[in-house]
Amino acid sequence: MSSMLRARLLTVVMLLLGILMVVGSTLSLFATALFPFDSLAGSDTSVAGVAFGVGIAVASFNPISWVRASILYMILLIVYRIVFGIFWGTWGTPAPLAIAIIFGVALIILYPRRGELMPHSGSMADEVAHQH
Repeated sequence: MSSMLRARLLTVVMLLLGILMVVGSTLSLFATALFPFDSLAGSDTSVAGVAFGVGIAVASFNPISWVRASILYMILLIVYRIVFGIFWGTWGTPAPLAIAIIFGVALIILYPRRGELMPHSGSMADEVAHQH
């Protein structure tokens, strides 16, 4: 697969992921309005999901660090679903888990510099040095 095609597919995957997150978070506003459990922790997860989804969709045109954030979200979602499924029997609907696996794998495969996905020791200092 050519690097140009991979870059285009990465843009499409990130844009679709962002749109799905915005739609899902917007729909969850109804549930959190009735059962605002997230506010007990001082957050509004629906708004956070919309903000993160918009960020991913916008970053699809320049995906530098957002790919890492997106992959982290996918990993956390998979771990969350497995832990709650095993220990509390609350697997929920399979769609979020399936989307996390599909999009997570797609992001890893399509990212042009896969070796840079995991930060290396000293990479932060290198990035700061290159900015100046």
